Amino acid sequence: LKLSQRDNTFNFGGVGMSQKASQSYDDLDDFSPPTLFEKLEIQFDHPEHFMKSFARDVVNTQAEFEWEFKVDAELNEATTLNWENQDFGENTNELYLLDVSRHIIIDMRLQNQYSFDPSKSSAFKIYFGQDLKSKVKPEGIFLGEAFPNPSSRLVNIPFTVSGSEYYQVRLEVYDMTGRKVTTLLDKELKAGFYSTIWDVDQTGIVNGLYAYRLMVRTNGKSETYTNRVII
Repeated sequence: LKLSQRDNTFNFGGVGMSQKASQSYDDLDDFSPPTLFEKLEIQFDHPEHFMKSFARDVVNTQAEFEWEFKVDAELNEATTLNWENQDFGENTNELYLLDVSRHIIIDMRLQNQYSFDPSKSSAFKIYFGQDLKSKVKPEGIFLGEAFPNPSSRLVNIPFTVSGSEYYQVRLEVYDMTGRKVTTLLDKELKAGFYSTIWDVDQTGIVNGLYAYRLMVRTNGKSETYTNRVII
């Protein structure tokens, strides 16, 4: 795992498995070096060790595992997390990255980087195993922040739905006068992580502030969540 921010790069992060690995520190793990410039680190908590955190966390070989780590960035600027997915091999094992704060999940086989704002996203999880889509579920209904924001054309709007039932989900966009601009989604969904793209060019709107609203309905009950985006 490599972190990049402006001209600052952190190359010491990583996860792994080995039959030789122990539960705590061994020669396969690694620490962050002393900071010379603005702090930029990946930290896996290990309170049992005197260093308290690892930059690279290698565990004993097993069928499934979940790593949790934090990104400690001194500057609140655009940060990119990179990984080399061409070496994952031809197998059915999966790796998913979860941005805990924004409820965004990434298939690490299909993507090799993820960009974020460290002032809003600092907690992450990596899931290893098989059939992760049926196992990794959100813990609640959540409407995320649109990105990029401000935006000039394509707007990604993440949201989650949780529970055992199917939900009727509608995602709409309104201008500041309360006029509905467009309906982005209106369908039945089960629990999971979702992201909808709003192509602003196809809507024919003027620049300004817009509200996007998520309505979730099941068993006669409905909940509404609202957020804003600048076009």
